[in-house]
Amino acid sequence: MDERDVGTMGENQFLSWCQPEGFRAQKSAVDRLGWDFLLEREPVRASDRPLDGQNDLAKFLVQVKSTDRAGEAPRIKLSALKHLVDADLPAAIVVLEFGGGSRLPTRSLIVPVDEVIIHRTLRRVRREESRGNRKLHKITVPVPLDRAIELGNAGEGLSDALNVMIAGSLFDLHRNKDPRTTDLRF
Repeated sequence: MDERDVGTMGENQFLSWCQPEGFRAQKSAVDRLGWDFLLEREPVRASDRPLDGQNDLAKFLVQVKSTDRAGEAPRIKLSALKHLVDADLPAAIVVLEFGGGSRLPTRSLIVPVDEVIIHRTLRRVRREESRGNRKLHKITVPVPLDRAIELGNAGEGLSDALNVMIAGSLFDLHRNKDPRTTDLRF
């Protein structure tokens, strides 16, 4: 039997969550821009408002990171993180932990690319550039799990977490972590 491809397992698992959570997922043919999926919310149409006033199709970019090492933050290329930071759409990193050879995730998290992660990423990119290093694709950093929101292992809560990225405060979902006291180092 071939060695497990936990990355493909994670992407397939994530894809299975999207429709039940109200999203259409578009897979990136080649993951060169930092995300695996473009998610579009299924439209909800109100019969009492004209259709031209209902153009509120939310879109999100999602990078899926999977690991067999429970409790250990997976790593992401700094170049991929920079692409997520630079994108004009809300972005997030989904982390799936497959522990002990499990076929299903034992833990599922979503890490919104918020102001703290943007700050950390841009600061790290500047530091690398000041050292003369422009090969960001060769540098990996741990996914900041201190910013993570726990999801159900079948993706329950994905829609709520993404909705908050657009309309609400991430502070409420970060398990009461105050972003002003978060360590800003990678």
